[in-house]
Amino acid sequence: MMTSAETIRQVHQLAGRWRDLLWQSVLDEFAERDPKSAAVARDMIHAQPARALFGASTRDAMEAWPYLDVQARRDWLWVLQSVHTSWMEDIRSATATEATT
Repeated sequence: MMTSAETIRQVHQLAGRWRDLLWQSVLDEFAERDPKSAAVARDMIHAQPARALFGASTRDAMEAWPYLDVQARRDWLWVLQSVHTSWMEDIRSATATEATT
């Protein structure tokens, strides 16, 4: 049986991976609308000295934010809200299951 801390860590890691995947979609769609600005945003992201294995999308978005258009910013905020909501539901579900076992 996993402890609550282990469960939360695993769910948090999964949420980071989802954010990373969806961030790439935001950047790809942005590149379709504005290739020049998207290239600058990607350059700023790649200029960072080190990247996390997962969960780097939040820092990447911070670096790219000034170059994003309104739609990309809205898309990213939707990603954050959706993943956070899902993450919290997963934690509630997992910890409720642990409590009953």
